[in-house]
Amino acid sequence: MMIPAAVIACALLALLAVFQVLLIAGVRLGRFAWGGRHEAWS
Repeated sequence: MMIPAAVIACALLALLAVFQVLLIAGVRLGRFAWGGRHEAWS
């Protein structure tokens, strides 16, 4: 039972890491990162 939970947790963390790399790269995902307040960094 622990193995599937660990796999799901690792997959979610990997998706979060990809999302953060995309933000660093300048992809305009600010509406997802900042609750819709900022489209991108100014």
